[in-house]
Amino acid sequence: MAKEKQKKKPMDRTKKVRVMTVIIMILVMLCGWYYLFAAQARAVREYAEEKAAGDELFEKQIYDEAMDHYNTCLKTNPEDTDVLYMVAQIQYRREQFDSAVKTCEKILKLHPGGSKTLILEAKSLVGGDNVKKAIQVLNKVKDSEEAKELLLEYKGLYDLEFVTVSSVGHWFYTSSGGQQVLVKEGERGGVYTEAGKKVFSGEYTVLSALSEDGALYPVQGGEEFYFVDQGGERRAVPDDKLTALGTFRNGYAPASDDQKSGYLDASLKKVHFDYEATYPFSDGYALVRKDGKFQVIDTSFNVVSDCEFTNVLTDSNGFPCRFGVMAGQGGELWRLYDRKGLRIGTIEAEEFRLPEEAGGWIAFRKDGKWGFADSNGVVQIEPEYEDAKSFAEGYAPAKVEDKWGYIDTGKNMVIEPLFSDAGAMSQSGTAWVSNSAGYSLLKLKQYQS
Repeated sequence: MAKEKQKKKPMDRTKKVRVMTVIIMILVMLCGWYYLFAAQARAVREYAEEKAAGDELFEKQIYDEAMDHYNTCLKTNPEDTDVLYMVAQIQYRREQFDSAVKTCEKILKLHPGGSKTLILEAKSLVGGDNVKKAIQVLNKVKDSEEAKELLLEYKGLYDLEFVTVSSVGHWFYTSSGGQQVLVKEGERGGVYTEAGKKVFSGEYTVLSALSEDGALYPVQGGEEFYFVDQGGERRAVPDDKLTALGTFRNGYAPASDDQKSGYLDASLKKVHFDYEATYPFSDGYALVRKDGKFQVIDTSFNVVSDCEFTNVLTDSNGFPCRFGVMAGQGGELWRLYDRKGLRIGTIEAEEFRLPEEAGGWIAFRKDGKWGFADSNGVVQIEPEYEDAKSFAEGYAPAKVEDKWGYIDTGKNMVIEPLFSDAGAMSQSGTAWVSNSAGYSLLKLKQYQS
């Protein structure tokens, strides 16, 4: 038994050594973990202190020093979106708009859809004159109240380019799809594009829009009526003496002599000069007046319909039908009709303005106030304005307290009423406006970006 006890002692010592070794290893690991955690805690604390210092300096608008602290943070954690957002704000306030946009884009890659980041990106884009993209960005968060306010503001941003004209007509489309307008420059007639570039002017009055083939404008020079080309040079002179001349559409141009009205064909010969009044063709139909009554005819001069109205509205180019809609008067009230002279809807009004675009809302006056109806004659905005003109490109000129501005389809005053007159918006986001100094071309920045 004594021998067995003696044999166990070396084993007990070995166990003790092993136990002590394990304990020492555990202690070493605990110390390592402690120092590691302590270092991490210190790093976290120092990071938080850097961030807090940056935020404090940001509030004091000491941006240089704030950026130093934020940059230190980003060296440790380049994907901290809160710090990146503060950096973007500083870049925006310093008017470093391109840098602010890039920082916002980085944030959105890390966390897509952040509304405050999208709003800051939009503000930075506007600062860099990219209003169009800013509006596209804001449309992603258009339910936000701040985004709604900014959208209205940005949609109303514009430049004014003064142009020396004395009167301006309605926009018309050219064969190439662009838009032009007839103007007067004192006693001279001229034509301008939607971008405000003069096409030509001359010692004559321009009577109507460019022909459908893009070749000729009807003009009056003194007592003579003839056609000029896009350079304003005389190109086609009718043999017969005329008292009125319109534009070529569907192969015919309306014209009048001192006795009757009819049409000129492509060779400038008179055809069907047996009407009291004739108007330009539009999509294969034309309005004429014969025996005191209005009729719609086709290009074969067959009567399509007898019209019930006794008076008709025309635009400044002499067209009674714009985008398939006419306005005719019967008794004291006006009604809407299609190109064949058929009634549109049941709406009646004291006055109408012809549409400015296909399917566009039409201005009408009732009980002395102006509102808007759609192309089917359904009222969309009840009359409440002093005056108004039809919608184009989502904008309509509206008169409030004796000044003209522009509203959108939600009745928001997008462009404040500052003008003595305002015209329809073109497809390029331009419109003719006037004040005491004369006419200017308003250019929406969202279209110019």
